[in-house]
Amino acid sequence: MTGVHSRYKRALLALYSAALAGLAGLALGTSDVARADDLLRLAQETTTPATPVPPPASATSSATCLSGCSSQSSNCQSTCIGTVTGLTVVPSITTAGTTQNPSQCQQNCSTQLQACQHNCALQ
Repeated sequence: MTGVHSRYKRALLALYSAALAGLAGLALGTSDVARADDLLRLAQETTTPATPVPPPASATSSATCLSGCSSQSSNCQSTCIGTVTGLTVVPSITTAGTTQNPSQCQQNCSTQLQACQHNCALQ
């Protein structure tokens, strides 16, 4: 008989709880209940945070890179001096090619400088 009695108590408690919730809803008014539903829905929604934008490359590293390009270009052009024979003393070796022709040497150094500066801009 105690099993029936405890089931009865639980059912009665559930009924009272539902009635109390209903009365609370009436007391709050329908707009308040709707607002509570909206707040509950918003609390359950998930949002993804914005991904941070990477900081721009510092001006210092860009200036250092460009300075390196200038030094490299000066060193390159110093090998382009022609001799009496019309050729350079040593072959000029650049990323654009190897030559002993002073004119081609200058052009190769210029091409190498532009490629270096372009790479600095990409960093």
